[in-house]
Amino acid sequence: MINACDVGVRIGDKDLLAGVSFAIMPGEWVGVVGPNGAGKSTLLRTLVGLTQHTGQVFVAHADVRAMSAKELARIVAVVVQQPVIPQGIVVADYVLLGRSPHLGLLQRETRHDRARVSQVLELLALTEFSDRRMQTLSGGELQRVYLARALVQEPQVLLLDEPTSALDIGHQQEVLGLIDQIRQDSALTVVSTMHDLTMAGEYADRILLLHQGRILRDGPPEEVLEPHLLARTYGATLEVLPADPARGFSGPVVVPVRHRADLH
Repeated sequence: MINACDVGVRIGDKDLLAGVSFAIMPGEWVGVVGPNGAGKSTLLRTLVGLTQHTGQVFVAHADVRAMSAKELARIVAVVVQQPVIPQGIVVADYVLLGRSPHLGLLQRETRHDRARVSQVLELLALTEFSDRRMQTLSGGELQRVYLARALVQEPQVLLLDEPTSALDIGHQQEVLGLIDQIRQDSALTVVSTMHDLTMAGEYADRILLLHQGRILRDGPPEEVLEPHLLARTYGATLEVLPADPARGFSGPVVVPVRHRADLH
């Protein structure tokens, strides 16, 4: 579904990405982790052709540089951290904007497009909010609306930039659980940048660990969320508890530990 081959992004004399290569299969959830400035958001932008890059990025066997924005939007939907919200727009109309890639020049939304919006609003338990102005919603409600707009594009790939960064733990679980259920039901491919390493290990099939624009490790959570590797990469003191399905831990649990020197 996605193939990156020796991808690099350079601004001035700084490499934001260098020598990045990986392949993502249809229906896979890949979590992208790493410290601030590692290149996570740059990688997502590159996957949809929004950076000047070396190497090649293929989505559904097509080079992203050879695709128009509308062509790419029919395949890939992106949820950014702080999307632009038109002033005064209500939820249903905001979500309907996600149908734009399927409309021709000057073509208006059809009954099918509005029916698709209604279906997605119902799926995400947002029907009661359809006439609410976006500015009146809570953080958790907004995150579901952003996801709804992405899903009405009917994408094959969903890119998420820190989808739970502004949410409390309950809403984090709610949003990630919804994404995982939709992925399983529709074979949606998901690529998400994540700060919370435990959440990444819980939901992602695979994790890419980035540092200074390079992939340090690519593999299943139990191979990437390794305490010595994470300590070196993040400069942190931590422990990693192994997955324990009997206790409900489907992935490794990363626990920050107060440095001994701080206790004196």
